[in-house]
Amino acid sequence: MSEVLLVGDGETEDHAAFLEEKHESDEVWNEYECQSLSFGKKHPAEVVEPASLAACSLPLLHYPIRDTLQSQIDHGDLSGLQLEGVAFACQQHLSFLPNGSRRGFFIGDVST
Repeated sequence: MSEVLLVGDGETEDHAAFLEEKHESDEVWNEYECQSLSFGKKHPAEVVEPASLAACSLPLLHYPIRDTLQSQIDHGDLSGLQLEGVAFACQQHLSFLPNGSRRGFFIGDVST
């Protein structure tokens, strides 16, 4: 077992390092908040995004997701985060690229 040194006021060196790392992490990551929908339950897992990305606004969302998934919304089957992803994907699939191909949508998460 490793030796633990007291740093001051009862904090251990390990605890002080943890607090410093957490402070640095808080400056880099923000808790994700669904900004494009005013409905949908809170996501059950902790979801974070880079602070630099959180500072950017999402494009306007105009896809009528309630028309498509009202039953799932009423039953709380999907979180606001999940509904937002589905709505943006549906919105993109309604438009086409200059070559006539339907637009796509990529969710680049790193969930495990």
